[in-house]
Amino acid sequence: VGGFVEYYWNRPDGDVPVAKLSHVREFSAWGWIVGTGIYIDDIEQVFYESLVKLLTITSSVIRLLLTVGLLNIGSLSRAVTDIVSSVGRAANSMSFAERLPARQDEFSPLTHSVNHLFASLQDGLQETRQVVSALAKGDLTQRIDGQYVGDLECLKDGVNASANNIASALSQLSHAMSELKQGNLHITLSTDAQGVYGKILHDVASAMGSIYYVVSDINQIMDQMTQANFDARVN
Repeated sequence: VGGFVEYYWNRPDGDVPVAKLSHVREFSAWGWIVGTGIYIDDIEQVFYESLVKLLTITSSVIRLLLTVGLLNIGSLSRAVTDIVSSVGRAANSMSFAERLPARQDEFSPLTHSVNHLFASLQDGLQETRQVVSALAKGDLTQRIDGQYVGDLECLKDGVNASANNIASALSQLSHAMSELKQGNLHITLSTDAQGVYGKILHDVASAMGSIYYVVSDINQIMDQMTQANFDARVN
């Protein structure tokens, strides 16, 4: 028996409870409950750091494009105002659903580029939100599938790698708990996961190895006791 649990817990270096998602399994044969979890704000921090970086780059690119455009501006000041206003609204609201009207003048390429940029940001961030939200709800199957370039591609790779890391670690822990429930203590776990998940798997593997050897010693002693040898001890 096991599942995902959402709750608030203090960080090791803090005293304020924060949201956390954990996966726990019961090992009824031993009376144990084993679990591991992740702080939700760790995922959100990665997301917002990447978002700030993307917006900074976006702002720089747009300002450069507008500077070049302003060199050829005459009677097209209204077009510049529309573009600046649209970019400003997007920066203030952090929403990229707005699109500039199509133009048939010198600003047509710029308008198209801004709309394409907004569409890419909107799609990339929407997929990222969906994956992060799914992780927070315990759904480890969601991934970012869209085709992106540059920093959006880096964001996609980072989020997908994090989701894969979490899914792999929890899958191995779930398998280990199932094997323990059946009385199988000789279990091999892959400990090549990154960061805290690798440490958790390493600690679990070490603990299970210790239990396995203790149980093996006990079994050997019991075998010797059945042969009237009462001198054996657990090492």
